[in-house]
Amino acid sequence: MIIPIVYGWGNVKRTYVTDVARLTCPRCQVKGAWGLWRITKRATLYWIPVLPYSSHHVLFCPYCEAGIELTRGQLREVRAFLLDPSTVPSFFGSRPASPKTPQTTPASPRQPMAVARFGPNSGWSGKAITFENEQFLLQGHGPLLADHVVDYDRQGHLIWPYDGMRAWVYGKATSTSVLR
Repeated sequence: MIIPIVYGWGNVKRTYVTDVARLTCPRCQVKGAWGLWRITKRATLYWIPVLPYSSHHVLFCPYCEAGIELTRGQLREVRAFLLDPSTVPSFFGSRPASPKTPQTTPASPRQPMAVARFGPNSGWSGKAITFENEQFLLQGHGPLLADHVVDYDRQGHLIWPYDGMRAWVYGKATSTSVLR
């Protein structure tokens, strides 16, 4: 009796490591907390991953998911930056903001602050909500009230870059509700 052996390669596993810094994405031009991910390719036996054969690290934009594949030297710089934020990696260009501290206003009018994006369970899947000139903006549609952003979150439509951003938006909604 002959038993076929089914094997394959190219199975990819993405493992989240940590948020690194608030960077402006060169593709979507939105400033957000970029995450460090480890990408591992594995060989499979009967569709079960059994043996990793390659891995690398990538920084991903939380909104458009553009990525920067890191060389070993760049990964060492990022690790040093995570231990000591005064050592800015050379490929960052300038000192980034901490990923855990939301800015109350964007760095410049050309760089709106990324607040959240709509998840796959929404008709606006992938659309970003940004904060610019003291107002929330829905990508491709225009201004939103902070209360509307909170309503979308309560309906389970939004993906947040980190919990601190959610709390900041809820605080904005509370302060604007009192003023009306």
